[in-house]
Amino acid sequence: MGTYLSTPVLDKHTETGSDLNDATPVQWAVVDMQGWRKSMEDAHVARTDVLVALDNHCRTSVFAVFDGHGGPEVARYCQMHLVDVLTSQDGWKEMVKKAIQNGRKVCNLPDHPVHAGCTSVVAVIVDKTLVVANAGDSRAVICRAGGLTEPLSFDHKPLQRREMNRIINSGGFVNQFGRVNGNLNLSRSIGDLKYKQVPGISPAEQMITAEPDIISTILRPGDEFIVLGCDGIWDCLTNEECVKYIRDRIETKTPKEIGMEMLDDIVSADPRASQGIGGDNMTVMIIDLLPQTRQYTEGTR
Repeated sequence: MGTYLSTPVLDKHTETGSDLNDATPVQWAVVDMQGWRKSMEDAHVARTDVLVALDNHCRTSVFAVFDGHGGPEVARYCQMHLVDVLTSQDGWKEMVKKAIQNGRKVCNLPDHPVHAGCTSVVAVIVDKTLVVANAGDSRAVICRAGGLTEPLSFDHKPLQRREMNRIINSGGFVNQFGRVNGNLNLSRSIGDLKYKQVPGISPAEQMITAEPDIISTILRPGDEFIVLGCDGIWDCLTNEECVKYIRDRIETKTPKEIGMEMLDDIVSADPRASQGIGGDNMTVMIIDLLPQTRQYTEGTR
């Protein structure tokens, strides 16, 4: 569970934005909070003005959450370089996949040795196409029309058969608590170089891999919002609970207001008593797909 502060840091950092284009209007907010942890290791990207190297140089929205561990360096590196990698790639699925995989380069910089790592979940929207890639246990969920909850990613955990087989085949082990070599409680991440040193096998076959899973879908009329978050959110709320929490409020409250309320509601009063639930860094990103239908006014957006 790690170590905790004697009192939580409840100050919140927020970022908001919108792109009210005709094709896919969005209004978004990111809210993060250090909480009980001794430092803040999360990072994020939220951009609605990205031009990518496709035939027509489409205007693109890019949203991502990076949950660092062992230090913030890898998460912050991904935050700084994700868009540069995306804009240099052709093809949506390959573009997002390369963006996550190339985050490993931080571990190879000779003047900046890093042994930290981070999970990642990246959502790219162009016109009505949504591509989501994840490595680790940060997560993305969409609320479809009528309130239907649909996962856009699935966590990578060491006890899953596919993940455990790869870990064992590369010389590692998973203990009874679901930790790789008794330490890391996830099975895919950017960074974590010490788990990626087995000679003679590909990066995708290493104990810990940055290989993402990718889901592509079409945004349909009436789809309501997308949520991205680190595991500090999903340890406290199921996909359905998170969607209901937002949906109950989003007609009259902005994504920023909802995110701030959410973090206050789920942070633990005592992470030792709650066995760590509600004691982690927290980052939630809410992307409203129907901003022009909401009751909250232009002045509060």
